[in-house]
Amino acid sequence: MAIENLAVCDSGNYYIDSCTCGYYKQGHIAHTTDNQWHTSIGGMNHYTTCNICQYWPQSERCKTADGQIIDCNHPGTCSVCGYVYTKNIHKHIEDGECQACGKKLLDVLEFNYEYDKQNDQYIITYRFRVLDDNIKIKDNTVWIWGDGTASTGLTSISKTNSRADGVETIQIIVKPTEKYQAKYFFRGRINMNYGDDTTAYSICFDKRIIPTVAQSSIDEVTVTDIGKVDGWTKQKQITVKGSDNWSNQVKLSMQDEEGKEVYQEVVVPVQNGNYTYTFIPEIEADSQGKKYKIIVKDVFDQSKEKEVTIYNIDFKAPTLVSKTEYTEEWSRTKNITVEATDEGSGNVQIAFNNEADYQLGEEKEGKYIRNYVFTGEIYTPVQGAIYLKDALGNYQMTTIKIGKIDNTSPTITNVRTEKTETGTTVIIEANDINEKVGQEGSGIAGYSITTSKELPTERNYGTNNEIEVEKAGTYYIYVKDNTGNVSARYTLEITE
Repeated sequence: MAIENLAVCDSGNYYIDSCTCGYYKQGHIAHTTDNQWHTSIGGMNHYTTCNICQYWPQSERCKTADGQIIDCNHPGTCSVCGYVYTKNIHKHIEDGECQACGKKLLDVLEFNYEYDKQNDQYIITYRFRVLDDNIKIKDNTVWIWGDGTASTGLTSISKTNSRADGVETIQIIVKPTEKYQAKYFFRGRINMNYGDDTTAYSICFDKRIIPTVAQSSIDEVTVTDIGKVDGWTKQKQITVKGSDNWSNQVKLSMQDEEGKEVYQEVVVPVQNGNYTYTFIPEIEADSQGKKYKIIVKDVFDQSKEKEVTIYNIDFKAPTLVSKTEYTEEWSRTKNITVEATDEGSGNVQIAFNNEADYQLGEEKEGKYIRNYVFTGEIYTPVQGAIYLKDALGNYQMTTIKIGKIDNTSPTITNVRTEKTETGTTVIIEANDINEKVGQEGSGIAGYSITTSKELPTERNYGTNNEIEVEKAGTYYIYVKDNTGNVSARYTLEITE
């Protein structure tokens, strides 16, 4: 593809590369300078100027040959631009003070600007008193301009200055020629002589103002339900409409009552003085409503706010508030009560391990409850899934642990007898192993020997597996584990 370079320099300093197929791309032209250093006396720096856009591609503070930065406390000759600074030259001043040494040079009495709507112009008045008798203000040498470029959009109409009772009054009239997308930057320079020195010095001052006619407003906020069910919605679509007679774009965000940002600031273009923006924030509100603020900032960072109350919005799933581990004690069954809360649409359905199991929970004291009974053989804890879903379909799954369920009876593995002087000692060997899974259950809790085939009562069990009997006869042996499972009956004949 052959590209024809049409490098065109305009006020924006762009170039355009174009292809015969119609494709083109745009970019900035590199600055070109006259290779000369110019001096900004009030700024105590030197700079180069682009021949095309008049921008300063390079700018640096003036220094002496030994590297000392020059200011009113350290005068000298700049080793780059060659300008000779004396102690009478001060850096730009703000509110009458030198930015370098802090000396109060002027007593600023007034800086005022008024907008003349009829003539679409600003009248700027600057009044000050010179505090150093050596400073001699020269007539008709005060002027004001924008930020040094044409983009400020200001045209000077007139400049006058007068002196009365030691007070200098300067009045400037400027006319805006375009809507500059920032504060207007007025910079004035007061030319002066110091004492008998005929060298022309200057004092500079800066002020930034917001155009008086700049107006911005939030005209309308519309809230639209998305997916409404029984008066509740998962989302609300918010449309903000407003006007701005100055900004090319505004910034929009949303905050809750505590000032927390719930919708991050976005840039919204302004077209023909109006803007519209539609968005879906992640917010919640109950039936009582919750207040939020729409905030719109203009190009000057001035804010407009509009309060909006949101009702019945729920995008969060129910919350499991019951415990998630059921592994503490051994038992033959586990009675699990699942409890959940929901701050929104409610009607919480609960399921275990399978969403097909969903059933509406019983509502009680602000909770939704469903009971489960688990049985079987669970020696090592296993995980189960609890599903929760509200009326709008917001759902979540939480895992729980279930364990220590034992329904397998212990096994008597061996019985031995030993004769004693007073009778016979019966030694019982048993375990609580589930042979199918090869795991130990709840463990042996007690041993019992009785002459009746009926199961012994709780008080007939003891923890000692060696039990002495005094008489010969038929005995029945039982072993019980910690969950109450009882072994098969073992019959033992003891003779004289």
